Amino acid sequence: MAAEILLEINGHKYNASGFSYDFYQVPDFKGKSVTGIKGGDIHVVLDSSYDNSILETMLSDKTRKVPCVPWEEYEPCPVSGRIQFVQDDVHVFRELAFEEAYITRYKEKMDANGYPMSILLTISTLRLDINKFVRMDRRPETTYGFGWVRFKEKEVEKSPMSKSYAEPMVLVTSVKGKETALPNEKVKYEVTGYNISNVKDKDRKRVKWDIVVEGKQEKQKEQGEVLHLQIKEEWVGKEITVMPYLKQATTKTSVKTEVLYEPQVRLIITNQVTGYTIQRLKGDSDMFSKNVVIIPTYRVDVFNYEKCEKKLEFSFNVTRDAWYNLGVENGKHKILNRAFIPADWSKNLYGAMWIPSYPRFSGMGAFILTRYGERKLPAKPLLTQKTLEGKSIDSPRNDENFASDVMIHVSGVYEIFGIDYLGGSYGCFGFIPDDDIYGTIEKAKKALEKNLYAQVTSNEEWKKVTNRILELSFPQKKKIQILLEEYKPKFIY
Repeated sequence: MAAEILLEINGHKYNASGFSYDFYQVPDFKGKSVTGIKGGDIHVVLDSSYDNSILETMLSDKTRKVPCVPWEEYEPCPVSGRIQFVQDDVHVFRELAFEEAYITRYKEKMDANGYPMSILLTISTLRLDINKFVRMDRRPETTYGFGWVRFKEKEVEKSPMSKSYAEPMVLVTSVKGKETALPNEKVKYEVTGYNISNVKDKDRKRVKWDIVVEGKQEKQKEQGEVLHLQIKEEWVGKEITVMPYLKQATTKTSVKTEVLYEPQVRLIITNQVTGYTIQRLKGDSDMFSKNVVIIPTYRVDVFNYEKCEKKLEFSFNVTRDAWYNLGVENGKHKILNRAFIPADWSKNLYGAMWIPSYPRFSGMGAFILTRYGERKLPAKPLLTQKTLEGKSIDSPRNDENFASDVMIHVSGVYEIFGIDYLGGSYGCFGFIPDDDIYGTIEKAKKALEKNLYAQVTSNEEWKKVTNRILELSFPQKKKIQILLEEYKPKFIY
């Protein structure tokens, strides 16, 4: 016959290996009882485990006010529960339900000879229900006093004690999280306390979360004791109230987080086309080759971030495409777009390293994109790194999944030592002054045909742009960051 013993205290369940209880009376010399019914303590034996919740319940400092006394007095909070002897996983042979009970003894026995470690509990109770038929109440003992007496059914119905058969309502009482946070940061919030010591796993898993921003309350999909909240940029300068709950959200159990900007200068390379310009086609052996392409330009917004303010300082334009000549096939050039495309568009924020001399001897500088301080960036592979003749392209990637030294640098027509150069690209972002940007592809073609393109070199305009960025950054030691908005270029012609 398979059997098991189940102990439940304040809704928390344990497997026990044995239990006992007894009642007795003290007789006189004639064998006649001279006292009420004594005893009634329940002794339970459990196997030891890592779970110390029973001992924590016994040591709990929770108290309640003693009723019906004219002075203020407090007593320990009691526990409630039951112990069942179950046969064949179905039949409950014996059940003891106890209320207004206290754990009066906790003994843990250990033996080095291999015997199982065990815990002995003693539970002293004021109310005992045996198999739901015999209901008993402990009364103050005297020489001929009561001790244990049996309830009448009507007394049980009228007694407010009957309410304690219901499991206690579990409520969240405390939570922790950060006091300040930055945009796009993922902040962890965690429940740290409940109104009872023994909380079931199912209750821990059903904790809900609400947030309040500017008076608007929003429920979160994530449930459980931990919430990972992604901080939105539109929350900057505002206070977020995060509330975990089981019954109803309340600011009494909440944590407040103020969202701040991280002081920085951020360059956002947008996907907004601002016009068209002319770019030198890389891959020709002659650096003065007249092979060119007409490509779109894109707006770059320069933002200055303070703690609670985001200000657009100015904008300029760059190219994002980087066309390269693979050779001639059937009388036509076959060209490859070497534009830098991040391996993962969700990881599109980069640091910036200032290089004070690029191109060399030009008196100009450039910004190199970095990730965690490295100039090697995860990137989508190029469609090919071979020309039509099977040779390697110029400056090939050592690892096709990484691009190195991706820059924002001068482009258009720029001058070094009195010689004008038309800028091309191996996968960088090239600065183009406003005078060299045309509203349509046709207008760009006409400017090229009539030699109206680049009447003034890009040098001075690029210096003005870089100086403004450095003046925003260097005096206050603000870092420079570069954010790429997603775009989908054509890869090959």
